[in-house]
Amino acid sequence: MAGQVLIVGAGPVGLTMAVELARYGVPVRIVDSAPARTDKSKALVLWSRSLELIERMGIVDRFLAAGIIGHGARISTGRELIADIGFDGVKSRYPFALMIPQSETERLLEARLEELGLRVERRTELIGLALQAEAVGATLRDATGREERVEAE
Repeated sequence: MAGQVLIVGAGPVGLTMAVELARYGVPVRIVDSAPARTDKSKALVLWSRSLELIERMGIVDRFLAAGIIGHGARISTGRELIADIGFDGVKSRYPFALMIPQSETERLLEARLEELGLRVERRTELIGLALQAEAVGATLRDATGREERVEAE
């Protein structure tokens, strides 16, 4: 596997990195110990700059279709308005916040990754890591208990 990038974790960051590396022809392998994408949401909003980067991936239209556009936010104590913030003045092609659950973000990124010919290796966990002079040695274990030693740059 030398010459390849190993990504451990298929959340939004890992998936985004895998898609971007694959788009640029960098060999990549992505593993995650979870059996499936999350059905929970730790993140609910994508901001303008994120949407600009997703546009470069060629899938911003899918995100816009799956989310809800928010042009502002009102923050209150429950009794008193503290702030009324508008996003329309943001200098971007996407002057808004896109409300989208993390599970949808992961689904869309994983679908794009599959279009690029890669799949997340589920139920595969990192159990060892060793820094070497020119690479990183990693030990992975899959769902059957099989262990594999790999090297990545």
